[in-house]
Order: sequence, then structure tokens, then C-alpha cells
Amino acid sequence: WAYVTCLAEDADGTVWAGSLDNGLYYFDDDRFRVVRASDGLSADDIRSLLLDRESNLWVGTRTGGLNRLNRRKLLHAGVAQGLTNDYTRSVAQTADGTLWVGTTGGGIYRGTPEALLPFRPDTGGIIYAHVESVLAARDGSVWWGAAVGLLRWQDGRLTHCITNEPWI
Repeated sequence: WAYVTCLAEDADGTVWAGSLDNGLYYFDDDRFRVVRASDGLSADDIRSLLLDRESNLWVGTRTGGLNRLNRRKLLHAGVAQGLTNDYTRSVAQTADGTLWVGTTGGGIYRGTPEALLPFRPDTGGIIYAHVESVLAARDGSVWWGAAVGLLRWQDGRLTHCITNEPWI
């Protein structure tokens, strides 16, 4: 049995399922197959999945950072690419190709698979180290849900924040 933490479906109809600690599963030829660390994945504790516009599957893990999987190769992004925390909770991609990665303990990062930088906008003193989910919206804004609430980045500034903390 696998404790399923996230799901995705690619353009050809393949269903992908991330598991709590047992790797990445996909449905092929009427049965599930598995991709694990022993196959090149950075870790078996999958927490998020995203299919990007180029049909790459992004796999966020609790202990191994971020992986990009396509039909030809597996790419890993972690500490060497700028993540200070490998516990990736969520990943999103904006129309310009920028990746936004939410982590537990490290906040949010943005960039490319080769270089991810911490994203630290002025929040009026609100700290959001634990980012659970990230969404790249059609209007170009990026939303993220954190331990402090919900934040939205649009046109180079924070435009909305729902939190129990006072907001400027």
C-alpha cells in the first residue's frame, strides 16, 4: 500500500501519484509502476507534483528537494541550486517559465532549475517560513499559502494578505 500525497495527469493521460515515503507511481499498461530513489529520484517522500507547459513532471520531496522528470531524463534541484531546505511542499510555474517553490522551514523560492533564490518581499514584518502551497494564476499573480495565511504577489508587490497578524 502507498499513502498517496498528491496526484497529476499528463497530456497522454498517464496518472502520477506521489506517496508519503514509497516513491512516485504512474499508471501504465493497466497497472501502477514505481520510480524511487534507487531509480534516480532524489528521495521517496513525495509531497507535490506539477506538470509544466513542456510536459515535464516536477516532483517535490520532503528530504530531497525538487526533481524534474521527463520521458528522457531526471533532473534534481536542491541545496546546490539554491534551496536551503529540501522539504519542498509545492511547486508552480508562471507563464514566463519561472518556478516558484514552497518549502517547510525555508519559505518560498523562485528561479530556474539551475538557480533557485529565496523570495523575500517586504511583508511588513510577517514571517512565512512554512509555505504549504503555491499557485501561479492566469492573471500573472502568484499566490502562496503559509503558516501565517494567504499571500498574493502581483506586479512586483504584495497585493493581498489574509492573516491573523496586523497588515500594513
